[in-house]
This record gives sequence, C-alpha cells and structure tokens, in this order.
Amino acid sequence: LEEIDDSTRTEAPTDSTDNLCRHIFTSRSRVSDLDLLLHEALETVLYEAMARDVIHEVYKPRVERLDVQAVLSSSVSTKSGKSNRLPIQCIGDIPFLQADSQLLRYIHRNAISNAIKYGKSGGNVDTILSFDIKENLLKVEVINEKGDNHDEIRKLSKEEYNRIVFSQGLSLHDNSRCGAISSGDGAWIMQKCAKTMGGSCSISFEEENTTFTFVAPAEPLVVTEISNAKEFEVPSSTVGIAIDDSKIQRKLMARILTYLGISPNRSRVIGTTPSEVMELKDIVTHLLQENPESNVLILIDENLDYGIEDGGEHIALSGSVIMQGILDELEPEQERRVLALVRSANDSTADVARYTERTHGFFPKAPMQKDRVREIIAPLWAERFLTGKG
Repeated sequence: LEEIDDSTRTEAPTDSTDNLCRHIFTSRSRVSDLDLLLHEALETVLYEAMARDVIHEVYKPRVERLDVQAVLSSSVSTKSGKSNRLPIQCIGDIPFLQADSQLLRYIHRNAISNAIKYGKSGGNVDTILSFDIKENLLKVEVINEKGDNHDEIRKLSKEEYNRIVFSQGLSLHDNSRCGAISSGDGAWIMQKCAKTMGGSCSISFEEENTTFTFVAPAEPLVVTEISNAKEFEVPSSTVGIAIDDSKIQRKLMARILTYLGISPNRSRVIGTTPSEVMELKDIVTHLLQENPESNVLILIDENLDYGIEDGGEHIALSGSVIMQGILDELEPEQERRVLALVRSANDSTADVARYTERTHGFFPKAPMQKDRVREIIAPLWAERFLTGKG
C-alpha cells in the first residue's frame, strides 16, 4: 500500500459530502416529526376510547404513582412544540401522588383548549399546580388573558356560565372565532372525568383573566415502609445541595442526589475550599429566592478538614454547626422549605443526637445503593414535608 502513488489518491468530493449530510439531517428530522405525529395520533385514540368509557360510566381509574408536574409537562411537550407557550409551575412542593395519569392529562388538555377558546387568541396559557397537604386536594388552574367576548360573558352569573360551558353541545360562543374547537363536548367530558376522580371542574371569568380550575382528592405517596421507600423520589422541582471536603465524596454525593430524582442542573456540589463552604449561606439563600416554590435538600459532611494534604494551614469545620447557623438566620418561610441532613461515619449515638438537634436529621456516610439511599431519605422527607410535623 505504501508503494501506491499519492497522485492516485482522491478526496471525497466536498459537495457530495455536504449533500449527504443534509440528506441525513433532513431524513432524521422527518422521522422525528413522524414519530411525534404518530405519538399524538395514538394519544388521541386512547383518549377517545377512555372518554367513551367515562361517558358510559364504565371507566375504572388506573391509579399509579405520579409526579404531576412531569406528567403534565410531557403531555404539553408533545403538542407540536407549543410547550413554550404553555408553561407549568408549582405553588409549594407537590409530593408524588396516587392518581390516574390518563384522566389527569385529558382534563389538562381540555382545560388548555377551552382556555384558548374563551381567552386571548395567541396568548400564553399558564398552568398553576398546588396541593393542600391537610386536605389531600390537588388543584390545577389553567389561566389565559381575557378574550374577545369576555366582558359580555361576565354579565352572566358564575353559575350560569359554568352550566353552559360544562353542558353537552353548548357553548358561550354561538359563532366561536375558534372554529376548529368543538363547541362544548370537550368541557362536558372533562367534567365527567373530574367526577370519575372524585373532583370537579369550574371556569371563572375574572376581570383580566379566564381561569379553568380542576380540584380532586389525591393521596400523597407518604413512604413509611421499606418496601415502598425503594420507589421513592423527591419531586422534580426539588433543589439539591451537597457539601464535602473530599473530591471522591463530592462525586458520591452528586450520585446520591440523582438517586433521589434531583437532576444535575438543579444540584450544587461544593466544598473544594474552606471559602466555598463559608459561602454556603449565600448559596442556600440565593437558591431559595430563585426557586420560591421548591424545597431544598442539603447534605453536608460533619468533618470538613482542609490544609492537611497540601501542607497549608489546617482548618477544621463542623458541618452541623455551620448548617445550624444558616437555619437560624433563614426566614421562617424559607426554613420550612429546607431539609438539612448531616453526613458522617463511625459516630456515637450521642454524636448523632447532637447533629439531629442542630439540623433535621442524620445521613450515614457509607457506600450504598440507590434503594438504600431512598430507604433513608423517604421517611425523613415525609416527616419534614408531608405529615405536617416539620
């Protein structure tokens, strides 16, 4: 091969390579579009089958473990790239709930359709989620700015316009500008779906907004048994912070946060230097302010030692003491959204009791698999945020 004259070697034509790349890119894009189209078509078929069973009162809810925000976000993101106009946010922390995901998606999709129908054309439609822990009630509000006939509709009583919107075949718009949207059946079926979940739907034409509201009882997944704890993950809105002086331990703690369902883009792992540790209060305060509706999980090593390996000044810090000072200085509303745990190894019962007195609990510093991490965190999370004892 080395004897072959260089003059006989040829380069692949640049134009052909560019054309091939463009062809591959176009093909992949078309496959992706087709996949999205088929997914939406299949969802529509499933929804229609479910709606038929709901109308004839033969549908049996399929209760499963749900992260409500993730379920509704995934449903919105399939709607041909419209998710940027359909934001979903949580008020407070929402635990994993036991509910029927298909009914929930159907109600949400129809609430969006009707918010568009009766609200501002082309406006941003916001979804607000909240959960009443004391009453075990899930609330979903879908809000749009007021539409063309808003002021005329407001002349009707709330009872009257609710009766019309949620009746079969009726609409508040005799000649709706949204001709592509059916005139009433969607909201009628949505109300039946809500009743199947033990809840109800309503609409409110406020001064500047049109709001669809769905309320239903839902049991939170409060984990107290080990068999259930293996299924536990914190809500997707949770922010995680981990602090350790060891590079290896910081990597392990980052993994622990992912085991609990906290994505890397919602995590901060620090502790490289003493000054970084001393900035923890500012970091915690900033994340609480930046995420006003989220809970924050903090794992901090008890023995933070610096200067030993590099021959510098030896600095020893107590993670529990640092964390106690931060918790004491937080506003009550902020402190209620924090679960701070001290991580340490080979500690006596008295040591663990002291750490727990300063913070919210103890997390053992030992190699462990995902199931064991969840078994430890689940009851601590439930006691702090889901039982009202926190």
